[in-house]
Amino acid sequence: MSQRKEKYLRSALTQYEGIARDVDYLKNKVAVMDRDLNMARDRQAELGRAVKQREDAEERGRRERTRRARERNRRRKAHRRIVALAALTVLASVLLIIVMARVLAEPKTEPAAEVESTGATGAVQLLPLLEQEEIVQPIFYCEAVPLTAEEQMELFNAADAFDIWYPLALGMVDVETSFQNVAGDGGASIGYLQVNGTLHTDLMEQVGATDLWVPRDNFRTGLAYLAQQMERTDTVHKALMAYNMGPSGAAAAWEEGIYETEYSQKVLERAEYWAAAMGW
Repeated sequence: MSQRKEKYLRSALTQYEGIARDVDYLKNKVAVMDRDLNMARDRQAELGRAVKQREDAEERGRRERTRRARERNRRRKAHRRIVALAALTVLASVLLIIVMARVLAEPKTEPAAEVESTGATGAVQLLPLLEQEEIVQPIFYCEAVPLTAEEQMELFNAADAFDIWYPLALGMVDVETSFQNVAGDGGASIGYLQVNGTLHTDLMEQVGATDLWVPRDNFRTGLAYLAQQMERTDTVHKALMAYNMGPSGAAAAWEEGIYETEYSQKVLERAEYWAAAMGW
């Protein structure tokens, strides 16, 4: 082979090797671009999911605020009905006392006997109304709830004081302790709503609670704490998560895209159950 041909072949081989290197470089470049494109698509999809979750959470928050506003109006109307019923009861009692006083004040003569008979008839006519009013159950009372009437009244009053839906309060007591006034977490959590007195001393002082074993103090402290979480969050699920896990634990879960837990779902399920049982 002549030197000229050999030089030509070496030159061609060098060019081929350069082209091969360029091809390998382009292949690597395409692979990197493809990887970056896939990563961008994944980020876009994740961002879309996050936006959808946020929109869903905001929509649930709006629905919950609307429901709470309706519930406040319903409670106000119910309160007015109770006041009106109490006023009617007092009025009927006063009328009965007046009638009986007149009957007793009349002289015992024949004409008076007729008046007494008429007065007695009036009294008899009033008694069925009084008896009918006495058997009307308070709005908060439900025989199916395993709490005494006084405990149910205290729970209702606490829920009303802190603007908590009463069936939601029942659902919390149901899930927390199955309506048992017991201790949990090695004695750290006390009573129906499992309130930690060490962590909530300031809150107890604010609501006038001194003994978490007393139902009234337990209900007021626990529901006041839930009300605080409702003010800080935009959904009932988030508020229940903060009540159950603590604000920091709930915030960590939200960072991971978790906006509902088994606890929050179960409490709301029991709340709906008690609302249906009470005809709310």
